[in-house]
Amino acid sequence: MTATTTGGGVTPTSAAGSNSQNLYPNSTIRNVYAGVWFNGNTTFRDVNTRITTTACGIFNSIGDPNLVSDIGGGNLTTQTYGIQATNQDGFTISNNEIRNVSNSTGQLDGINVTVFTGTCTISNNIIRTIQRTGSTTTVMSGIRATHQTTGTNTMRMYNNAIMDLISPYTGTASTTRGVRGIYLLTTTGGTTVNYEVWNNAVVVDQTANANLSSTCFEFAGTATTGAQITLSNNVFANLTTGQTGTPRHYGINHTSSATVFGNGASTGTNNDIYISDGVGVTGFAVQGATTNYNDGAAWNTAVAQASGNISVDPQFLSATSDLHPSANALNNAGLTPPAYITFDLDCAARTPDNDIGPYILNACSTPTAGIILGNGSTCDGDVNDLTLDGSSVGLGITFQWLYGPVGGPYTTPLGNLLVQSTTGIPTGTYEVVVDVTCNAGPTTVTTIPFALTINQVPTATASNDGPICVAGTANFTGGTDIGTDFQWSGPDGFTSTNQNPSISGLTLSNGGTYTLVVTAGGCPSTPATTDLQVTNPPTIQSVTANPNPICANGSSVLNVNAFAELPNVLISEILYNLSSTTGIGVVPYTGYTDLIELNNASTVPADISGWTLADYATGTTNNSHPFTFPPGTIIPPTVLLW
Repeated sequence: MTATTTGGGVTPTSAAGSNSQNLYPNSTIRNVYAGVWFNGNTTFRDVNTRITTTACGIFNSIGDPNLVSDIGGGNLTTQTYGIQATNQDGFTISNNEIRNVSNSTGQLDGINVTVFTGTCTISNNIIRTIQRTGSTTTVMSGIRATHQTTGTNTMRMYNNAIMDLISPYTGTASTTRGVRGIYLLTTTGGTTVNYEVWNNAVVVDQTANANLSSTCFEFAGTATTGAQITLSNNVFANLTTGQTGTPRHYGINHTSSATVFGNGASTGTNNDIYISDGVGVTGFAVQGATTNYNDGAAWNTAVAQASGNISVDPQFLSATSDLHPSANALNNAGLTPPAYITFDLDCAARTPDNDIGPYILNACSTPTAGIILGNGSTCDGDVNDLTLDGSSVGLGITFQWLYGPVGGPYTTPLGNLLVQSTTGIPTGTYEVVVDVTCNAGPTTVTTIPFALTINQVPTATASNDGPICVAGTANFTGGTDIGTDFQWSGPDGFTSTNQNPSISGLTLSNGGTYTLVVTAGGCPSTPATTDLQVTNPPTIQSVTANPNPICANGSSVLNVNAFAELPNVLISEILYNLSSTTGIGVVPYTGYTDLIELNNASTVPADISGWTLADYATGTTNNSHPFTFPPGTIIPPTVLLW
């Protein structure tokens, strides 16, 4: 083997040197430029790489679910992804939750597969919040795949849920499909290359940035050169609304032919292809080459390889977070899945079950209420979510959260999802319930009431009796409406739990901003601040009387000459332009950064609250970049502020 700098590691010189038969289970990946990259060799490929978990229902966590742009940071101009598999043979990517993957302009994918061989599996993955931050038309996708064009190669793609793909494109209206839920590049390969795409759910919604076109599923395939496609039992829902002009939103795109779906025995059968808005104008269930089909029925008629496709609202619990459908039309409306699909995304056995989508749909009878979990005491305005756990879910099940006084009645409605925010509920003590309803009957059951207290947040004010001379005593006053606990902090390590503390024997280091936080019932106030000025006493240089001496009952003018140091703030402007490769300043100063340095050259604090820095273009009165320092901005003695 020989060393290489591409992706690190070494280059194998035989099959024995490939990185094969590896299992990567139960992983948590956070705060990286890209998630996981399996980078094999084009000649001696990695065989049987598996990133999965030890059991169904356990997920590898790639990307912090609570931190937007955790993978990629949102500012990369290069490619990023949750998982990337390059030159892999017979790999498995299963049981992964990929979230919050982001960049500004480069290729962006939840899962990206480059040139696979053998029989590979992408299954039971949840991919959500793949987010572009730059306004570019560069394609982003939930899952993207390409294959080796020679040999017999099969991709099994099933039980995946893809949602919340975000592109903030605000440029000129574009026909470019910049958001693609599943994107298969299949223009060559022939009938020995197979994509078996079963029981997935994909949601695309570009409503917020409707100038960009989008699609849930796209591939390029012809009757003679493309790969062979089996597309069955999938839900493709494009929920984009409000488009006008040239942009379009689609459920499926097959780009090479209006009437041929794919090579050989390719089929597109029993899929739900739903367009929520602009049907026949800006939204189409399917586009074949440049021919548009309004719904699944029209596609079935025009394309011989298409049959049994429908277009109904899947009624997801949440189109951005939970793709459990509740539409009765999906129940038992699919084909019998292949024998290798033994369970659904919830790990429920397919026996077989011919439902459309990644989750089995069972018609409800008597629902189970479950219980409410969460924090029962929170502060007004804080983020606090309650969760319904153990309840019935699925076909025909709906939820209604309600709250009211202790003991009821519970008449004020909240939301209808499994997770409910308490933000917006007024301060007070309440009970919360959830009505769980099965539409067969209908039958409703209600959870045990959940005690909830929304605590009032106290106010805080802070003041002092300064300015005070060195060696004097400063007195602070803290005010509040309902607060009971006080926490002061300030310069020179000062802390106090008194409402009205004092500091005696002052020095110059005691000058600065003091902060008070008042707490009531565990709820802290917004911090209040007060600025204390400590100054040196004047130095008496001379005392004179004129005239002196004087006669009895005469008069004289007394004069005192004293010196008191005042703050002396020096302002400097610095321009610099650093080389991106060496970090050394370069000339000319084009594209420079403009820094302002404020230097308190005195030995007393300088209060610059309310000062405004202004930037005027040469020869103009245009103040283009004003900045006003907020209250409490104090430069300590002999300190620089940038």
